[in-house]
Amino acid sequence: MRVRIKYFAKYADLAGTRQEELEVGHIKIGELLRVVKEKHPGIRENESSLVALNGKYGNEEQTISDGDTVSIFPPVSGG
Repeated sequence: MRVRIKYFAKYADLAGTRQEELEVGHIKIGELLRVVKEKHPGIRENESSLVALNGKYGNEEQTISDGDTVSIFPPVSGG
């Protein structure tokens, strides 16, 4: 199945693109994050990412379906 990944802020710079499509099997968001972090090592494994699934905040246990869009945001801090 095909999934669209959108990268925001520094993740877009580290991935070298604002979005890409990946071919994956049945997968959960947490597993997809590991795939993305292997493909783009600059996106660190130990960093917590904010994730949205089809425009709504998601969690690592949600299952992704064919044609879904997963948006990945780097951690943010306020001040």
